[in-house]
Amino acid sequence: MPAKVGILAGTGPLPRRLVESCHAQDRGVFVITFEGDSFNADIGDAPNKCVHLGKVGTILSLLKEEGCQEVTMAGHFRRPAYNQLKLDLKATRLLPKLLRAKGDDALLRVLAEVLENEGFKVVGAETLLPGLQIGPGRFGSATPSEEDEDDIATARDLLRVLGPYDIGQAVVVRRKRVLGIEGPEGTDNLIDRCAGVDGETGGVLVKMRKPGQDSRVDLPSIGLETVRRCIEAKLSGIAVEAHAALVMDQDSLRQKADAHGLFVTAFVEDWAADSP
Repeated sequence: MPAKVGILAGTGPLPRRLVESCHAQDRGVFVITFEGDSFNADIGDAPNKCVHLGKVGTILSLLKEEGCQEVTMAGHFRRPAYNQLKLDLKATRLLPKLLRAKGDDALLRVLAEVLENEGFKVVGAETLLPGLQIGPGRFGSATPSEEDEDDIATARDLLRVLGPYDIGQAVVVRRKRVLGIEGPEGTDNLIDRCAGVDGETGGVLVKMRKPGQDSRVDLPSIGLETVRRCIEAKLSGIAVEAHAALVMDQDSLRQKADAHGLFVTAFVEDWAADSP
C-alpha cells in the first residue's frame, strides 16, 4: 500500500491538485493548513486541520496521529512576524535556527529538517504529481525575440545575486531594465505592480530557484493565473528554469499563451548540476 502523505498547504492551487492526485492513486492523505496570510481554503475534500505556522509540535503530533509517512510542502508560505509566530515548546527549542533562517524558504528548510529528524520522508510535490516540470526550450508556439533573450539573461544574473538573501524567485525585466522584484506578496502581485509601470509593453517574467535551494521545498511555479496576469500586463513572455519549476495546467496554459502570443520557455541554469 502506498505511503500516506501529509500535505503542509500554503496558498495557491497546488495543494488541491496534490489531494486529487493522492485520491487517484488510492493514497491516504491528510492536509495541514495554516492560519493568517498562508491560509488556503481550497484543499478539496481531504481530512484537514488548521494550525499556526509556529506550532511545530502540533504539526508533528497531527502527522503522527494520522499515520503519515511522507510529507510534502506545497503552495506559497508567508512567514509571520517573529512577534506573531506563536511558538510552541518544540518550536522554541528551534529558536536559534529560526532566528538564523532569513526568509520564507529558509524557514521551510528548518521545518523539513525537523520532519526528517522525526522519521518522516520529505518529498517534493513533483513526486506526487508527475509531469509538472518541463524541459528546456520553447513551451508553446511563441518564441522569445533577441531582446527577450537579453532580458532573460539580465533577470537570471540578478536572481543569482539575490538568491543568497532569500528575497524572491522572480523578477520582471523589460529592455534590460528591472521593473520589479518578487517580495513576500508573491508573483501575482509582482506582475500587477509592473503592469503599465512606464506606459510601455513587452518584458519578461523570469522565475528560478535560489542557489542552494532544497528542491523539495517551495519550487518556483506558474499556472493559468500567471499567464492571465502576464497577458493583462502586456508582457512578452515567461521564462522558468528547466526541470526545476512547477508548471500547472500545462495544456490549458499553453493554449492560452499561444492564443495571445505570449511565449513560455525554460532555460538550463549553469549551477543546477551542483544544487540539491
